[in-house]
Amino acid sequence: MLIVSDMTEQKQQKQESRNKLTTELTDEIKTILKDQDIEMLEPIDNGSTSIVFKGLLTIDGGQVVDVAIKFVNLDKQSDKVRNKYIPQEISLVERLKHKHIIRTYKVVKHKNKYVFIVSELADGDLIKVLEKGELLDEKLVREWFRQIVKAVEYIHRKGVAHRDLKADNILIVKNTMKLCDFGYARQSRNDDGSVKMVRTLCGTIEYASPESLSRLQPFDPMVSDCFSLGVVLYTMLTLNFPFGSGDCVRSKEGRSELLANIKAQQWSLPDNYKDNNNICSLLKQLLNPDPSGRIRSCQILSHPWFSTIPSTNHLQQTNGSQ
Repeated sequence: MLIVSDMTEQKQQKQESRNKLTTELTDEIKTILKDQDIEMLEPIDNGSTSIVFKGLLTIDGGQVVDVAIKFVNLDKQSDKVRNKYIPQEISLVERLKHKHIIRTYKVVKHKNKYVFIVSELADGDLIKVLEKGELLDEKLVREWFRQIVKAVEYIHRKGVAHRDLKADNILIVKNTMKLCDFGYARQSRNDDGSVKMVRTLCGTIEYASPESLSRLQPFDPMVSDCFSLGVVLYTMLTLNFPFGSGDCVRSKEGRSELLANIKAQQWSLPDNYKDNNNICSLLKQLLNPDPSGRIRSCQILSHPWFSTIPSTNHLQQTNGSQ
């Protein structure tokens, strides 16, 4: 299904959630932020546990910068989100520093009730670019995907799995791709370097790896991330999901069919890419249903598809708008 068509219902659900969350903003919250030199403006996005506002932050020297403020009301969260996922996210955004990860200016916590994560404001995100329904030039896809992979390779080197890689969580700042939203991310290596295996399915089902869908045995979440990268690349090239999307994959039967399609490698490229051996090769390695044979993040940029890096002249201004 085309991404531009599949996002309609999700947009409606987000707007309904945003309307409910917006009513929670009080004078108390505005005062808390004012004391931190932050002014909250209009809402620009939201997820299942938070709402993101545009805002202004006064930094050292009196300079005022545009920011995005992720607002979480802890009283509205489940025990698992409040006690596990939110603390994990705060810990990670405060220590992960990379040119292709969205910059976090500060984290404000108030009385174990509110959390505000203040980060740089993006020009848009990848999903809004894809929703336009216009195919991207391969050179542009290659450069943008290279930047995305660099961010993922960096967090994997740090032993962190993102677990929710998708076009919605890839922001665009001055035509540079930046990974965001570490709400489901976790430290995935032990002190001795061994992997902390998981059983939990996180994130959006269209991007989920087969091992996370089946959950028959513990799996490496960083290797699972690489499958999600394959879905991201496929959507950038085709504006479609490779194995299915929408409500039809969210039922028990639909999820089983999705998993069967992944295991059977039931994906294909449009005519303009069918003879592109490098793209086919990379997608086969990323979308490999067998995690033991799947390409790792540290190997992706060595693939022949990246041997020709486009000049900046190819990086056209195709940003979405928040």
